Amino acid sequence: MKIFWSIKRKLLLFSLCISLVPILIITIVFYLSARGSLEQQINQKMIALAESKTLHVEALLNSIEGRTVDFASDGYIRNKLDIIKPKALLEQDAVTNLNKHIKNNKLLLDPDIAAISILNKAGTVVASTIKSAIGRDFSDHEEYIQITNKELTAFTHHPHFAEYLGIDALEVAAPIASMKSGETIGILINAYKEELINKITSNLKGMGNTGEIVIGMKDGDNVHIINSLKNAFDSSIPLDREAAEPMKLALNGRYGTITGQDYRGIAVVAAYQPVPYIGWGLVAKMDKTEAFGPLKLLSTIAFTLGGISSITATCVCVLFSVNSSRSIKELTDATQKLADEDLNYRIEVNRKDELGVLANSFNDMANKLTGEIEEHKHSKDELSASNKELEAFCYSVSHDLRAPLRSIDGFSKALEIDYVDKLDSHGKDYFQRIQRASRHMSQLINDLLNLSRITRSDLNFELVDLSAMVEKIATDLRNQHPEKKVELIVPREVKAKGDESLLFIALENLISNAWKFTKNTPHARIEFGVNSHDDNEVYFLHDNGAGFEMEYVDKLFAAFQRLHNKREFEGTGIGLATVQRIIHRHGGRIWAEGEVDHGATFYFTLQNV
Repeated sequence: MKIFWSIKRKLLLFSLCISLVPILIITIVFYLSARGSLEQQINQKMIALAESKTLHVEALLNSIEGRTVDFASDGYIRNKLDIIKPKALLEQDAVTNLNKHIKNNKLLLDPDIAAISILNKAGTVVASTIKSAIGRDFSDHEEYIQITNKELTAFTHHPHFAEYLGIDALEVAAPIASMKSGETIGILINAYKEELINKITSNLKGMGNTGEIVIGMKDGDNVHIINSLKNAFDSSIPLDREAAEPMKLALNGRYGTITGQDYRGIAVVAAYQPVPYIGWGLVAKMDKTEAFGPLKLLSTIAFTLGGISSITATCVCVLFSVNSSRSIKELTDATQKLADEDLNYRIEVNRKDELGVLANSFNDMANKLTGEIEEHKHSKDELSASNKELEAFCYSVSHDLRAPLRSIDGFSKALEIDYVDKLDSHGKDYFQRIQRASRHMSQLINDLLNLSRITRSDLNFELVDLSAMVEKIATDLRNQHPEKKVELIVPREVKAKGDESLLFIALENLISNAWKFTKNTPHARIEFGVNSHDDNEVYFLHDNGAGFEMEYVDKLFAAFQRLHNKREFEGTGIGLATVQRIIHRHGGRIWAEGEVDHGATFYFTLQNV
């Protein structure tokens, strides 16, 4: 059962839509805009923290490398290393004095240094704050290899387990140059406690309660965490885990922010960037609930304001719909009376707003309508009389004009037969001309009558098989002209909606034209088809016959206009005008393209019904 919607309901619904929808849109746009701005601020804050910590890490690495280089350039160390012999190290005074020097004068300078070791050119430890390390071979250590092979001024080895110390350490090495020759005669290694990095990462000012800094490096298929974390966790994370994604991006030299789960399985906002100085990655992260905490307050404010505005708008809309619907109902009742042919009914106007103007307009319209109805009745009577006169004229043309033409044609044939012996060649030619002219006049009358019927006939739209029509028309033409060979190309089941009889007449005229104008073509060819253009079906008929000059294309569809000599190609000049009328009645259009001696193509469309 269809629900009836009164004008009051519709006005109320309309009013609510035009008031509440903008409020809803404005609220959502405001919320989304503010949310986007807050998220951007949060991301920028996290990026700024990550950049700040990265600078601190690089500054720290610069500092410890600088200290190591400074230790390695110590004159006392260089002099002693020049005189130390590789054998019986502990029995040499120079080794004893060097050990005391680095322990008393160097180790105390930096509490983060766990040990200082000095290697000779062969990689043997000749002095160390760790007595057990003296005499050990460090030539396979990364520090020795990098300084020796690459001639670096300093090298920082990634945090690793230092066996001689029994702890994870960050070792920094620098070459020691001979005081005599200036050549590298050894290497000084400062072993820093891995907790050194925690001095930077433990300062979480501005990162709330859940903020955390993570520094890592690539270790095979894992990420090795260098600093201590807030929560106990294995120091290695597989690269294929979601928790390793921001660190993986940082280690690949990428900068940015990302949301996802961290090593605890909690959703976080993370800013990542590389530490290019040493090839590490740094991630500054914060729990998503804390980072986006301000968004909750924002949503509460936005939707509270939206709710208040919506309630206010609803009350106003109800008042408006009740007030307006009363006047509109009066207009509705008046319209119904007018529809019931009560042309004398008028609305009493008691408003000065737009509805009052509408009521006045209605009264004016009723007055004009009364007059126009009278005029329409008079015009209808005149049109009916004109149609009857036109039908009488068509009858006169079809009967009264044809009778004289038949007499002319008949008597000319009788004269030709009865007096053939008495006429010379000129006389016979005159009689033949009279007969041709009368037949041509008769054909013109037929074509004009057909054109008139096509214009006035009712349309019966149905699905029509155009391909079958073309085949039937071509078959009839072959039966009429068996001596002519024409190649016909027709795709199967080209269909359209239209009046079957009128479309048949249109195609018959087009194909007959193509048949006629290919009579002098050795290998005549006619093709019918359809193409799609801008979601419309465009039908075409192409032949390779006489063609025409494109400058005269506008004359093609005018009645009695011919582009070829009547003696060469017979016809009345009505066919294409008939086709155009039929296509226009189907809501379509028709046009043509051609070239002399290269044929012509006619295109037409039909309205989608």
